[in-house]
Amino acid sequence: MRIRIDDKLVEADASGKIKATAEEIRHPDGHVDVIVHVPCLQIAAKKVEV
Repeated sequence: MRIRIDDKLVEADASGKIKATAEEIRHPDGHVDVIVHVPCLQIAAKKVEV
């Protein structure tokens, strides 16, 4: 099954969950960046103090 996100088609299982892997990057000052890898698409999230 494929799901369209913007102009990309990404693989999903039968229940609609996107097949992806995540990577945590831990920094010496304690903050963590998370990068989610989806075939044909990359999503990056960073914690921002407000």
